[in-house]
Amino acid sequence: MKILKTLSLCLAASLTSIHAAEACSCMESPSAMAAYNASNVVITGRVSNIRNIYAQGSPTTPLRLRVTIQVYRTLKGGFSGHRRYIYTAPHSAMCGYPFEVGRAYLIYAYRNTEGGPPRLSTNLCSRTKPLSEAGPDLTEIAGSPHEAELMMSPLDD
Repeated sequence: MKILKTLSLCLAASLTSIHAAEACSCMESPSAMAAYNASNVVITGRVSNIRNIYAQGSPTTPLRLRVTIQVYRTLKGGFSGHRRYIYTAPHSAMCGYPFEVGRAYLIYAYRNTEGGPPRLSTNLCSRTKPLSEAGPDLTEIAGSPHEAELMMSPLDD
């Protein structure tokens, strides 16, 4: 009986370490300006929808998430519109960013052509963050606290 308990604990420990080895691992985050320069698109906006995108023939396991953003401001990328789709992995273990519907974000996105047509993507390793925590980034990018504050609110139509 004692051997069975020991084997069970060893099995549980090995499964836990396997899971931890698969977790997302990011290098040290670059400065806001370095992340801005490295990104294809930088926007602020609110998440209005999150949709699972499935691989053909696999209707139970999402391949990625399509996040609909109601754009407040386009800081980089030449996009002029009110809605933008950003893609991310479906789980944080795969470095997917944990967006929440109704919450506003500063999003650093890059063009991704992996697995299909080009699309804008982001992940946990980017400087993407809730807009409520983005003041220092926006100040660094904009050069002044006043300009940074303007970037945190939607444009008037």
